[in-house]
Amino acid sequence: MPTAGKKHARTRGKIVSGETLARLRRHHYEMNNGERPDIPDALTRRVARHLLPAISVAFLLNYLDRFNISFAGLQMEESLGLSPLGFGWAGSCFAIGYLLFQIPANIGFMRIGARRWLGLLAIGWGSIVCLTGLVRTPMELYVARFLLGSVEAGFVPAIVLYLSWWFPTRMRTQTVAIYAQGVPIAGIIGGPLAGWLMTIFSTPGSSESWRALLFCEGAPSILVGLWILATLPDTPRDARWLSPPEAAGLSSASTLAGEPPRPITRAQILSALRSPTVWRLCVTYFLLVGGTFGIVLWLPQFLRRPGWESPQVIGWISAIPWTFASAAIIVASRVADRTRGFGRIAAISAVCAATAFALAGVVQDRWLVLGLMTIATASMLSLSVTFWGLPPEVLAGERAAVGIPIINAAGFIGALISPVAMGWIAQSLGSLRGGIVLSGVFLAGCAIALISWRRQFRIP
Repeated sequence: MPTAGKKHARTRGKIVSGETLARLRRHHYEMNNGERPDIPDALTRRVARHLLPAISVAFLLNYLDRFNISFAGLQMEESLGLSPLGFGWAGSCFAIGYLLFQIPANIGFMRIGARRWLGLLAIGWGSIVCLTGLVRTPMELYVARFLLGSVEAGFVPAIVLYLSWWFPTRMRTQTVAIYAQGVPIAGIIGGPLAGWLMTIFSTPGSSESWRALLFCEGAPSILVGLWILATLPDTPRDARWLSPPEAAGLSSASTLAGEPPRPITRAQILSALRSPTVWRLCVTYFLLVGGTFGIVLWLPQFLRRPGWESPQVIGWISAIPWTFASAAIIVASRVADRTRGFGRIAAISAVCAATAFALAGVVQDRWLVLGLMTIATASMLSLSVTFWGLPPEVLAGERAAVGIPIINAAGFIGALISPVAMGWIAQSLGSLRGGIVLSGVFLAGCAIALISWRRQFRIP
């Protein structure tokens, strides 16, 4: 082994400096003593520049393709003969597919690697969204939404786990917030874009322009999938733009402590299912998703009021809540990372969202409703981002690889229930107000869970 005093030496076939070798020795010392070395900010910024553009764009399109049905629903009910309850079932069919394929999808990710798995998922869901524009009956719509949920099932948990191999713990929530900006950005551009597409492709007396909307928004995902296949490395050790010491340092600083992706075993799944912490996180995320999924699906229809009837106007109005949400999740993630209070910030966000939803369901003035929905949207996205700071830290190690998809699957039980419940309430009462209040009830339960189990969710 060459000494650090020599000017240069070879490591794994690469010429590195003596200073780099000294850092490598410190890294081995820290690993042998159970410590995780801190990673320089310059290195994490370089990692972010290489990984986050493709991941962020894919996440944006993922969210856009998942919920563009909310704008298509402005015409889809008339075009396909859907009742409000039928439209709610379309949302729940997505959740059924998502739920059934959650764990199998994550096993696929662990077996074939991040690059191929994430790229194929993007190509798959983009193709299904395009084909959804061809459906002619409610049953065909249900099948298409089920297939979309099945393909998208592995995306979010795979991203959470993938980033845990690349970024140190102190940057985890901020990193999630960067790619999670795809959610509010999708809302900011998705509304006006959907309104514009449905307007320019509309014909007098027809309600079929939603088909062009789905095709125009599904095709870009196929291109992003090809981008991921061409550029994304599976692990730090596969990145050509990292030296071996840098790759080793990133791996050891991870929550998974450099564990390579390995197939998940049945014993690991059973171990995670027996963990009380996993079940507490499952209940919390069930309430979180139950309070947010339905409202996102129904938001354009809820905002349709006298003077705000056309798709183009609704598109621009719906961008307002997402604009404020974009800033809110950045602030919440930075505060959570600095204080390590993921559960506390999530609980505050849940209380704010629950209160705003409950009030929005009873007030009449359209501008006041818009203001309350803005507060609720910003709070619910802050809640989602800070919540996902908990599972990798509270679980850690191999249990995180199994626990994260189980938690995400539990959340989509809420996604299965809430759209149907809101559709049934809207059909029974002739208004979405009761459904908005229901979202507030779900999020109030989420806040209670976060507060009641704060000790179990505390991070060292």
